[in-house]
Amino acid sequence: THNTTLNAPTDTVDDIQVYFDTIEADNDFKAQMLQGLDSDIVTGVGAMVLTIVADELTGEPKTIVENIRDISKVAFDRDAVKDDKSDAEAGAIINYMSKRKAKREFGEDVCNMCVGKMLPSQWSIPEDSVALITYYRKGFDDNKGKIEYFKFCGERCVAYEVLNMPMIPIFKLTGYIIFRDNKFTS
Repeated sequence: THNTTLNAPTDTVDDIQVYFDTIEADNDFKAQMLQGLDSDIVTGVGAMVLTIVADELTGEPKTIVENIRDISKVAFDRDAVKDDKSDAEAGAIINYMSKRKAKREFGEDVCNMCVGKMLPSQWSIPEDSVALITYYRKGFDDNKGKIEYFKFCGERCVAYEVLNMPMIPIFKLTGYIIFRDNKFTS
């Protein structure tokens, strides 16, 4: 859990609370969290990611909270020691896209790259697919205190942004099932 104190006029705090309430309502946050915790408790670990996308109707930035169902698609930097990985300097999520779709969206050359040789063994690329990797790292120099976001298709960087947030937006969730009073609880 991350807490913060905001020293601002009450109307500003109220506006911020309305903003967070809207994000939670738009994403059915409670259901996402319960689903995430449910899968995390069964396996002992899971992850959620905070993403900002353009609203389909207005084009305005919209914050999305997503549960990552397959924890093997997530990697945190090896030096992160906290259970929730809030001390991570970097993190990545891998997905796969058909080569046909990748060529259509990012150009012919993205499928000619040999990124599979560089990936950990749990990230084996399915046949006729290409790796689509979302990578976050803490910024340095001019971007210190911010997060750098990269999206790679194959070995080519197809998106880059600097996000105004202090930590990578991938959150590890942990839990355990306990059998107590003749029932399983978490």
